[in-house]
Amino acid sequence: MAEKAPSARLWCATRGAVAVTEGERPRAAGAQLWGLGRVAALELPALWGGLVDLPGTDPADDDAWRLLATALGGPEDQVAVRAGRAYGRRLTPAPVPRAGQTPYRPHGTVLVTGGTGALGGHLARRLAAEGAAHLLLVGRRGRRAPGAAELEAELLALGAKVTFGAADLADRDALAALLAQVPADAPLTAVFHAAGVPQVSPLTEAGAEVFADVYAGKVAGARHLDELTRPLDLDAFVLYSSGAGVWGSAGQCAYAAANADLDALALRRRADGLPATSVAWGLWGGRGMGEGEGGAYLRRRGVRPMDPQDALTELLRAVAAGEANLTVTDTDWGPFADGFTAYRPSPLIADLTPPTPGEPRTRSGLGPADAGTRSGLGPADAGARSGLGPADGGAPSRPPAAAVPAPGRGVAHLPAAERPGAVLALVRAEAAAVLGHDTPDEVETDTPFLLLGFDSLAVTHFRRALNSVTGLELDAEALFTHDTPAKLAAHLLELLGTERGEQGASAAATLVPLYRDAVATGRVAEAVDALGAVAALRPVFTRERPHPVSPVPLAPEPAPDAPGRPLLIAVSGTAAVSGPTEFAAFATALAGRRPVLALPQPGFRPGEPLPDSLEALCAAHAAAVTRLAAGRPYALIGHSAGANAAHALARHLEDTGPGPAALVLADVYTPSAPGAMGVWRDVMLRWAMDRTPVPLDDTRLTAMGAYHRLLLGWAPQPTRAPVLHLRATDPMAAWSDPDQDWRSVWEFSHTALDVPGNHFTMMTEHAPATARAVDAWLDALPGGDR
Repeated sequence: MAEKAPSARLWCATRGAVAVTEGERPRAAGAQLWGLGRVAALELPALWGGLVDLPGTDPADDDAWRLLATALGGPEDQVAVRAGRAYGRRLTPAPVPRAGQTPYRPHGTVLVTGGTGALGGHLARRLAAEGAAHLLLVGRRGRRAPGAAELEAELLALGAKVTFGAADLADRDALAALLAQVPADAPLTAVFHAAGVPQVSPLTEAGAEVFADVYAGKVAGARHLDELTRPLDLDAFVLYSSGAGVWGSAGQCAYAAANADLDALALRRRADGLPATSVAWGLWGGRGMGEGEGGAYLRRRGVRPMDPQDALTELLRAVAAGEANLTVTDTDWGPFADGFTAYRPSPLIADLTPPTPGEPRTRSGLGPADAGTRSGLGPADAGARSGLGPADGGAPSRPPAAAVPAPGRGVAHLPAAERPGAVLALVRAEAAAVLGHDTPDEVETDTPFLLLGFDSLAVTHFRRALNSVTGLELDAEALFTHDTPAKLAAHLLELLGTERGEQGASAAATLVPLYRDAVATGRVAEAVDALGAVAALRPVFTRERPHPVSPVPLAPEPAPDAPGRPLLIAVSGTAAVSGPTEFAAFATALAGRRPVLALPQPGFRPGEPLPDSLEALCAAHAAAVTRLAAGRPYALIGHSAGANAAHALARHLEDTGPGPAALVLADVYTPSAPGAMGVWRDVMLRWAMDRTPVPLDDTRLTAMGAYHRLLLGWAPQPTRAPVLHLRATDPMAAWSDPDQDWRSVWEFSHTALDVPGNHFTMMTEHAPATARAVDAWLDALPGGDR
């Protein structure tokens, strides 16, 4: 699907894959597909349509098929058709636990799979503390697992007998043999299936072996435990699921599918009158799967680590309440929604996100009145709550986020001496919230944002948060131009003092809907030509009447004792969503190695004139480069159409002076020989539009049209500077021409290197590999490492 890049989106239809009403028995294969589909929506937002489930028992009638067809063109992307109605899937706040509810108390033998792992260990200690007489801890290595002896000592001290069982959960016979050893005087009363292995790989690269590895313990183990314990009188049958199966998680297609299978198994057991609770966990603290770099990434996106004891309290409440499916997470839904819906909307979380941008963000936490969220299905045409809970149940009250100084228009009323501190406190507090820090004290005032851990998405969240609380309209480059909290605070103070936004708010976007429709219907060429015609009405600058260009710092100078490597100056692209931020991930990977700055293309911000010719553009950029370099060696880099502009600038600099020390062209396609770019243009523009964190507006669209016209007459020529030609290894779509290579071509003398990723991901997900290739090549040039 990703290779062929069809113009139509892919929808998957299932039968009986989800439960809308109590008593339905979701089928395993369909539930797995729904879990996988939620990941596809995140990884392939431009290609994925959605999921529609038909009744699993009676044959679908004409009304059902009509509702299915209607869903394909509607706003919902997870729909179930039942009894003449379409239901849209929603996450809704879970109800407050009932007062006086009888707590769950473990007794007899309790089996815990994954019992010697991080999550299983937390659970075993809690079960022992709650009264479990005998714990059967099952894992591949049994007593030989790291930390098993220490865990046993803790559990014995809590009064529980411990037995370690070594078994492959995918081996039904081995599991049956373990169960047969449960002592008669302490019969098995509960099963807690906490085993699981993480998985991180793109959907398009996940083969059968990836799914087999993830399914072996989690899915096969759950099924065997279900089958083997059905004759027993259990009090609890608990499955450790994951939010990946509820809302999806990019890079975890097999893991999401497996966890969705566990959620469906719990519903089938409930329908059969058997105990079952599947808890989809958010991010665990205390050495859970949320630790490490992945955990830091999630925290920046609003998913905070849960205290293990708080999480287990919610688990035991869910078991006592007879919950079949529950999600328990500590999530700040505002930042989460920013990232989750960056590339496509998601009705799934509409009930959890702040209703209006101007209202204070609320946080969902774990406490007596806050047991997480419930996943379910409600009428798509009525926006009702989940059919699995009260139809009129509202969200429980939640405490607001910790208050921080909010200057906004009120900054003028503060004493002059207090204003700088108040604005700086705001900047640090919002930065800490975006990065997932506990306090603003962890945000150093004079450290560049990139070194603090900001990536392009974090920059977008931060800018939106500051715009919301200040009433300003900061542009996408503000955090790079003013690259530390202290500098940004000073800039905000200046803007707030004059009561104006960042060069004014963007004009109303009247062209954006037309452009989006053109991309969706394959009329990009006509759209770009029309935008170029509209751009002819905009003000321009000339070589004789130049417009200044201000470089945007992306990666700071290395330490004073580091080798004085040449500057690396990036030339921004010319698409509507291009700009210095497209090099953010690339520059982050080079931080501490060499300084990186970016040249914005003039005309993409409100109020800026456009160049009237390529000569005028090159002259403006050359003036900026000359001021910036001040005699220091430098290299230029451009990506896509930005590579064309970088080459034109290199030629201009060589015609008027010594020129750059090197030129890097990343996946360049020329207007005279567009190659695959000409074939894939609609696919590539749709990809960029669906994934960009940069908001479209009329200024950016008309600028793109103007630059398209500007570069039409440009043709590549040889340069004195050595050239590195970077080529993406993954195609954007299928390529069937046996006589022509789809990869980027550069006809003059150069060094060619293939780097991971496609045309776009080579500069985002795979930016570290691209940066390493560029850095090594530059160091290998004469004088490149000093």
